[in-house]
Amino acid sequence: MSQGADTFELHTHPGRLKKVKYRRPSSRQWEELDQETAMDMVADRLWESRERTFQETRDGESLMQTTAIAHLGGATLDIEENYLIKKLFTAGLGMVCLSNQARI
Repeated sequence: MSQGADTFELHTHPGRLKKVKYRRPSSRQWEELDQETAMDMVADRLWESRERTFQETRDGESLMQTTAIAHLGGATLDIEENYLIKKLFTAGLGMVCLSNQARI
């Protein structure tokens, strides 16, 4: 079976989990959130961190970066996925902290 077929099965498997466990700050209880809500929370927090820490200039020179957000990629991503992630995070969000694990 090819890698594409395996990935496809993960997305359509009837036993696939569709809820995310989330524990609010200072809470002792876990709650279930639907994936859409969890993804919105991640996106909101990412954007807030970027907006709060983004530097357009330093000493009069164009900088256009944030060092408050980082990305660590795994070896299961192929070259095209890593390329797109790098473009999104560096050019799109201004991140300078990127790392991808090489395949062995």
